[in-house]
Amino acid sequence: MASYNVEGTYLMVDESPNISRSAIFANEHLIGVCFSTQKDIKELKNHVTADVFGVPLPFIGVDGGSVCDKLQTEAGEKAACPLTAGTTYVYKDSFPVLELYPSIEVKVHWALQDLGKDITCFEVPARIK
Repeated sequence: MASYNVEGTYLMVDESPNISRSAIFANEHLIGVCFSTQKDIKELKNHVTADVFGVPLPFIGVDGGSVCDKLQTEAGEKAACPLTAGTTYVYKDSFPVLELYPSIEVKVHWALQDLGKDITCFEVPARIK
C-alpha cells in the first residue's frame, strides 16, 4: 500500500503486484484506490498513460473512461457520482492487457480527473507481457 497527496486529496493505492516493485501487466490487471476530495465532483474519469521511450501514450480501453460506476464507500457499499467533498471513496477496477500492446517496460501514470484536471494520481513502473 502506498500513499500520495495531490491537490489536497489523500490517496492510498492497493495494487497487485506490490507497487514498490515493477508490476507485470499480463492478460488482466486489478487496481484499487482509496481517496477523498476537498470539493464536490460531478464526473470523474480515468486518465491512464504509459510512458514509452519518453512519449506518454494512452492506455487503450482504459484512458478517458468514467469511473463513476466503479466507486464504493469505505464500508464497501456502492457509490456513484456526484462525489461529495470530504467523503472517502474506493475506486476498484480491472483492465485488459490487449494483445496489440508491445512486450516492453513502461511507467504507467494513472490519474482520476475532474474536467481534465488531476484530482489524484500515481505512477508505477510496469512490464507488459
